[in-house]
Amino acid sequence: MAGKVKLTDRKLKSLKPAPAGSRYELMDTEVSGFGVRVTDKGKATFMLLARYPGSKNPTRRAVGDYPTDSLAEAREKARVWRNWIDRGKDPKFEEERERLAEQRKRADTFDAVLETYVTCALPRLRRGHVVERELNREFSERWKGRPITSIERRDVLAVINEITARGAPYQARNILAYLRAMFNWAIQAGDYGLETSPCDRISPKYVIGEFPPRDRVLDDAEIRALWESTALIGYPFGPLVQLLLLTGVRLTEASGAQWSEFDFDREDMWTLKEQAVWTIPPERFKSKFTHLVPLTDQTTSLLNRVPRFSRGDFVFSTTGTKPVSGFSKVKKRIDGLMQE
Repeated sequence: MAGKVKLTDRKLKSLKPAPAGSRYELMDTEVSGFGVRVTDKGKATFMLLARYPGSKNPTRRAVGDYPTDSLAEAREKARVWRNWIDRGKDPKFEEERERLAEQRKRADTFDAVLETYVTCALPRLRRGHVVERELNREFSERWKGRPITSIERRDVLAVINEITARGAPYQARNILAYLRAMFNWAIQAGDYGLETSPCDRISPKYVIGEFPPRDRVLDDAEIRALWESTALIGYPFGPLVQLLLLTGVRLTEASGAQWSEFDFDREDMWTLKEQAVWTIPPERFKSKFTHLVPLTDQTTSLLNRVPRFSRGDFVFSTTGTKPVSGFSKVKKRIDGLMQE
């Protein structure tokens, strides 16, 4: 069965399956060669009957499936195909050409470059997860879809000035450094048409202001209050903060500590006495060197009271297989306890 009708949504909804072992077509009166083919299973496929470039005879090609594709979408696609055919172009190749062009266009957007940077460059950085979080928070939505070559110096300054105005100059300085590193990486990659960075000649000193060294230290009363507060919050964050106080290591070094890094029976080569030592591997130490931390009796006693999990090796954890996180919330809790 075949015929010509003006295809409508109502007409499509009323289509019946073809008799067993056969199929039928309804051709549209709006677009020449456009129609719908229905099988005996009731499957409806939009098609365009035309003499395609390189073919002597008219052939049918699918332009959509109903109801996945709407009538309006399929009809418009058929019109586009007809236009290409009239100009001697094969729709199959033209669609692929447009797809690749759009893919290249998307690959050069800021968010696409950021995604590649996160995947390829940041895993090698000790604080790569922090850089990823900060860049995504400040820029992923703000510059989403923008060609990376369209980002200008004034765009960067607008963000840095905004962060500074909300009272976060140190964060503004870090964000500028993270963004500068990303653009320098993109230039070195040579894949995005970048020759210069919009971060060039932006000096934190003049844009954000001077950065006096932060020399705030806790006095004896504050250290006592902090120690008592950590005892109240318990494991894992309580002992973690106490280890920071006793050893002076960085937060990331302590939070990522593993039991295999501790030697409680090591013999000191000078005194020939046992000296417990914590060996922080280079991949977790700032200078990328192995760092030895001698442990006092108080520190050893603290670690001996820390529970161990049946699986995993992390000292401060909720499962043993992953280190703890969420330090900002814990800090607020400790600050509240110290003020009581």
